Amino acid sequence: METNTKMKKPLKVNEAESSESCLVLEELSSNMDNNIDFLKEHFKDCSDIVFRTILLKDVETHLIYADGMVNVNMLSRDVIANLLFNEDILTTDLPLEEKIKKSLPIGQISLEKEMNPIMDKIVSGNIVILFTGITQSVVVTLPTWEKRGIGPSENEPSIKGSKESFTETLNVNTSLIRRRLLHPDCKFETLTVGEYSKTTVVLAYVSSIVNDKIVDEVRERIKNVSIDALVEAEYLDELIKDAPLSPFPTLQSTERPDKVVGAMLEGRVAIMQENSSFVLLAPSLVADFLMSVDDYSTNFWYSSFIRNLRYVGIFFAVFLPALFVAFTAFNQEMIPTPLLITLANQREGVPFPAFVEALIMLIAFQILQEAGTRLPRPIGSTVGIVGGLIIGDAAVKAGLVSPAMVIVTAMTAISSFSIPSIEFNTPILSIQVFLLVLSGILGFWGIFIGILLVFGHIVSLRSFGIPYTTPLSPLLVQDLDDVLYRAPRWALRDRSSFLNNKNFQRLGPNSGKPTPPSPEEKKENDK
Repeated sequence: METNTKMKKPLKVNEAESSESCLVLEELSSNMDNNIDFLKEHFKDCSDIVFRTILLKDVETHLIYADGMVNVNMLSRDVIANLLFNEDILTTDLPLEEKIKKSLPIGQISLEKEMNPIMDKIVSGNIVILFTGITQSVVVTLPTWEKRGIGPSENEPSIKGSKESFTETLNVNTSLIRRRLLHPDCKFETLTVGEYSKTTVVLAYVSSIVNDKIVDEVRERIKNVSIDALVEAEYLDELIKDAPLSPFPTLQSTERPDKVVGAMLEGRVAIMQENSSFVLLAPSLVADFLMSVDDYSTNFWYSSFIRNLRYVGIFFAVFLPALFVAFTAFNQEMIPTPLLITLANQREGVPFPAFVEALIMLIAFQILQEAGTRLPRPIGSTVGIVGGLIIGDAAVKAGLVSPAMVIVTAMTAISSFSIPSIEFNTPILSIQVFLLVLSGILGFWGIFIGILLVFGHIVSLRSFGIPYTTPLSPLLVQDLDDVLYRAPRWALRDRSSFLNNKNFQRLGPNSGKPTPPSPEEKKENDK
């Protein structure tokens, strides 16, 4: 039989300890001992890699797999048993692939002869079968590692929306999307990233809607990533995002499949990663981080009201501490006299200026929030509530802070919780502290300067070529019906124009505002 073996110059393992050289193979050799020795040397000290040998017509056949990543029962029942039962077929002159398909009617089967792909298949949860005298291996896919079941989203809860969330298993996540998009234009494109992790990354998009330039840009950025391992989706986020030094996120992450499907139908690309329950969405604009899935599962009047209430909450979260410091420290004449007297009485005996007082309270709140996050959930919520009450009350009684500052801090904290996107808390906190410092130095002038600097930075950002503040700047009036408010479903006829999609139409020509039948039509129908 022809030998497809490429031999390199022997590699010295450690000349100081041993004069022996080990064989380096690029492809399988017809010499089975060389193949097994090479693989055992490669997986040296890997106790989870199993080498198993069976005899087929007195010919050695080797099965290699990773323990814990293969269903051992299926391996014994469906692979080894079938090989032994059909050993007569395996000794015929039929092509190897045909013999294997007749002998193993289970799982996904492929052939591989190069060593590097073979080793990758082994550590990926596949079974590699080597037949003596044959320079091709058989790869059987029977993965069965333990995985978390599908459950409700913990970080993005919804009242009326779907109760499913992504898991750390990629094929489960793709199935959650496929169940919602039963169309061949729903594409899943696979890439591999990570020198050591060999992490599978999937680009999901609707080919008949998405702008090909966006897909090409996302694909190119991921291909240019050179890293030893991708442990979490956040790794990839920081490596491919626009403006990596900015506190503003230009990629949105979510664990909700309904949100991902909605984004794909808008012409966005979903970036899914093995071993991560979060999916990245590109491009992502500032308005996307201020929308909730419940905006689309409730009445549009209520959704519009809640969305604008959310904007008010963001205003309080960003500006309230800075405005309080500016009013009390620099512009007391703008405060009504009765309120000014009350505030002055409360601040009597407080040893810190208003700026330091506000900074201390914000830091204390962030520490409480971090402590509550790191503790187990039942204890964490108790620590956050009780700790806040006790510390606030004790600080007021000790004269360290004024009651008004406690109210401002509490209102700021509660308002920040109205932001539906977790990653947008970082820029909110950054702006909050930035404006607080400027207001403590320059008063209202500091706030105005800070607003100009922040807005100047935001409008300079882009997400995969799309201006970050679209459709507000540049102003696209036709796209405001799902930003400032949520228009009725029948009024959202077209997709967003700024993505330059192939297909702008969301509703068909016969889908419009529902109207009840007229009395004449009812009479006609009754007949």
